[in-house]
Amino acid sequence: MNADDTGPPPAQQTGRALAGRVLAQRYQLQSQLAIGGMAEVWEANDLVLGRAVAVKILHPQFANDPVVRQRFHIEAVAAARLVDPSIVAIYDTVDLDGCDAIVMELVRGRTLRDFLDERGALDPIEVVHIGAEVAGALAIAHKAGVIHRDIKPANILLSDDGRVLVTDFGIAKVLDEPDLTRTAQVLGTVKYLAPEQVEGGPVDGRTDLYALGAVLYEAVCGEAPFRAETPAALALARMHRDPTRPSLVLTEIPADLETAVMRAMSRAPGDRFASANDMRAALLSTRLEVLADPETDSAAAEVPARPPRAKRGRSGVFVTLVVVGVLLLIALLVANTDAGRTFLSNQPTTTTTTPRQLAISTAHSFDPSDRTGFENESAAMNAVDADSLTSWSTETYTSRTFGNLKAGVGLVIDLAAEGTVGSIAIDSPSSGWSVEAYVATGAPTTLLGWGPVVTSATDIRGSVTLDLHKAQGNAILLWITQLKDTPPWQVTITDVIVTS
Repeated sequence: MNADDTGPPPAQQTGRALAGRVLAQRYQLQSQLAIGGMAEVWEANDLVLGRAVAVKILHPQFANDPVVRQRFHIEAVAAARLVDPSIVAIYDTVDLDGCDAIVMELVRGRTLRDFLDERGALDPIEVVHIGAEVAGALAIAHKAGVIHRDIKPANILLSDDGRVLVTDFGIAKVLDEPDLTRTAQVLGTVKYLAPEQVEGGPVDGRTDLYALGAVLYEAVCGEAPFRAETPAALALARMHRDPTRPSLVLTEIPADLETAVMRAMSRAPGDRFASANDMRAALLSTRLEVLADPETDSAAAEVPARPPRAKRGRSGVFVTLVVVGVLLLIALLVANTDAGRTFLSNQPTTTTTTPRQLAISTAHSFDPSDRTGFENESAAMNAVDADSLTSWSTETYTSRTFGNLKAGVGLVIDLAAEGTVGSIAIDSPSSGWSVEAYVATGAPTTLLGWGPVVTSATDIRGSVTLDLHKAQGNAILLWITQLKDTPPWQVTITDVIVTS
């Protein structure tokens, strides 16, 4: 978990000094997780609820800085209003005895920064998955009027249970509250700043999309989009030029992914995606097999102009009409002869292939965040037994977002044979739920292993049919991302039919 890497940590703040201390008579500090220029993050034990939490503690030298303290408070308020599995949950704040702290969800895993340092460039399918999850989290934040302003690999967490989360709203801008930025102060991490941040201009959701584009550029290329000798030169570089296209850095990159990254990093906000949801949809529609051509700008390919047509005079029009008339006369004469009727009757006719129902061999639940990997597994086959009186349901949670415990729950449909999958019809009495559909060969045990989303649907009310776009495979994952809109918070599926 990041702790605001804005400078070297203070010498007087050591793990040994705080280990074992109890904050607000409730949070006992166990071990230090991260330390930065403004704050440090500790794993702690919540003595009241008996659970592990993360506690972000502001360094004591900032206790008398009202702007820093207020920004620290805004981080808690901004993040606390956001409830989504892809955003680190805020549980509590502490302001006692000169100690300012934020108590939050403890995410076991590592940052994208650590992952990139270890791996270098990631596979395109990993970049698409991470980018779509972060864009989804930003969509929630932007809808609540919160602009993150510091999207970077260190603020993206990859949890052990398969989630991708956004954290650290330490310099977030709440659109309906005053900005605490000091005059001429640039907030954000230089490598991922949008041009308007460098200029000190107004920011909106598209500012976060630029930063996300820069993060994805680094993830897929293995290097940052801009390089310079000094932070100032690095910040100014994006003001005067666009980054080098990824296809000129890599030998192979999907054209759709390159287009999405370059559009997100457009210098003018109006040329970027209009919303985080738009960027997420573009990423999820990436065709991994269609590669970008380094000789062609996939982000702004021009349609070749038509050659000019020769101007027709009256004589040309007359000749054309005569030819057409003669051809029609010949056609009528031929059609009324025995040979003509025989010829016309033997012409092939256009036929349409009726989709056929595909055989289902089995079904099982899918819950990578649970140590068993399943959820209500004993009832999974009820979803494919063609009996409307039986069903499979998720467990009941404390909210539509799985009580902030996980990103989703799935149901896997195993087909009897591998082939083309056209659509899947889902019969459900639940209302207001959301789902993503994946198709694969075999049954991957991680969400990342399923590859890109084939299709999705939100606010489902009753039965729904999803177009699977002729995907190839023998297994379908229905990944439920939001539960129904009224308690009890769960989703029930009574029947599933798959067609070619």
